[in-house]
Order: sequence, then structure tokens, then C-alpha cells
Amino acid sequence: MIKGYGVIELNKNIEARIGSWTIHLTLNENSIEYTRRTTQKHSYNVIGEKKTRIVGSEKIILQPLYPVLLPKKITTSILIEYDEKITLAPGEQVEYYLLMPVDLAVLSVKHDHYSLIDVFNVGKVKYTLYGPVETSIPGGAGIVARYASSKIFFAEESALDELDVGLALVRVKAHNKAREWVTLSKILLEANPLKLYYEEHTWRAYSRDIVLNISSPKTATIVYSNPPKPGVREVIDPPELKVPLISLKTTMSWGL
Repeated sequence: MIKGYGVIELNKNIEARIGSWTIHLTLNENSIEYTRRTTQKHSYNVIGEKKTRIVGSEKIILQPLYPVLLPKKITTSILIEYDEKITLAPGEQVEYYLLMPVDLAVLSVKHDHYSLIDVFNVGKVKYTLYGPVETSIPGGAGIVARYASSKIFFAEESALDELDVGLALVRVKAHNKAREWVTLSKILLEANPLKLYYEEHTWRAYSRDIVLNISSPKTATIVYSNPPKPGVREVIDPPELKVPLISLKTTMSWGL
């Protein structure tokens, strides 16, 4: 039985249902057989089934992961569109919460070394373009991003009520530093500085806090701030996303 993120107890064979997938971990004398299958064919199952034999593992970890690796890595950007717009006066600030999709990762660990065994999704996988299609305009073409939509929550408790496997809670603090009113309808996040966290043995996942510094009705700087709360565990980043971190800031240049 798998009751949430974290180390999977392997004192017996495991069978668990996560979304439309069934996960099997079968213990053999010197190895673990890992299988992920589905009996429900959904359009959002963008990957095939998985089977592998793991030898020499000390523990198996199930964790949330940045939603940019399926069906293959084509971007590190995530665009979340709001279900309602927020209009913010000059000099004002507002705090709100979003639910961001996350994929699930299975890792095999021995000592301080780990291997990414599997990545799978439990919701739809969709990509979009943030910014212009044309490459001839100033600033160049836009950015391909994993797409999601989210309700806006102004109370953490309300967001936590809807937090489930395959989702992560994002707290946003928006500051309007422009001299005019602005309207917020989306946010563009980057996986590399984002960082994800989870509460062990639950399906609660979080990103680090986000500060949205708005400079005009169409532009903003995003600051990737503090961990969400004490007592949460930071995810292990896969090699595909372990790049030199130059800055904890990114920008939105083509609309908010």
C-alpha cells in the first residue's frame, strides 16, 4: 500500500493504484521488479507502460516532480492560467494560492546515489506558447511551456482542501510596482529555480513561495523565495534538471 509521497516500505510485495496506473513492486531474492500498468486508456496517458528490474537498491522513493519531462523534455517552463482575473491598483499587493500540476517520479537509492526509475502523469499533459510566434519582432519568439489552469484561492485552507496527488500548492505574493492598474490572468514559472517539497506519507506537495514583482501591465519579475513551511521534504532533482543555477529570478515579458 502506498499512502503518499516518500520512502516506500518494502517488507512485502506492493500493489498500489495511483490515478489510472497500477504500480507493482515485487520482491525477489536479489532484486525488485518494478511494473507500472494501466487498465484505463486515457488520452492523457502520454507514455507507455513501464517494467524494469532493480538490483542493489537500499530504498525506493516516490516523489512529486516538475511537470516538464513528459512525454519528453522540451521545456523547463510552466504556464498556469487563472480561472478568474485579479485587478490590482498601483502600489497594492495581494497574496493568493494556485494548484500546479506535478508528475510523479520513482527513484532507486543506494547511499547518496540515486537513479530515476520512472516518471508518469496522473492528469492531462498539454503544452502551449507564451509570447509571440514570430521571430522577427523585438525580443524574439515566445516560450513553449507546460500548460495548466487553476482556480484562485485567497485562503490556504481552501486550496489545501482541493490539493491531491498530481498537484502542488503554490503561494504567490504579487506586488504592483507600476504606476497604473494591472490585471493578472496567468503566471510563468521555471522548473530550475522553482523547487518542490512534500509532506511524507501524504499527497501534499508544495513549491517554494513565489514573489511576483509587477513593473508594467505586461511585464513582471518572478522571485523564487522561501520553502513553503517547516517540516517538508525537498525533492531530489533529476540530472535532466540539475543545471547551474544562475539566478533565483525569471521574467514575464509578454503579458500577465
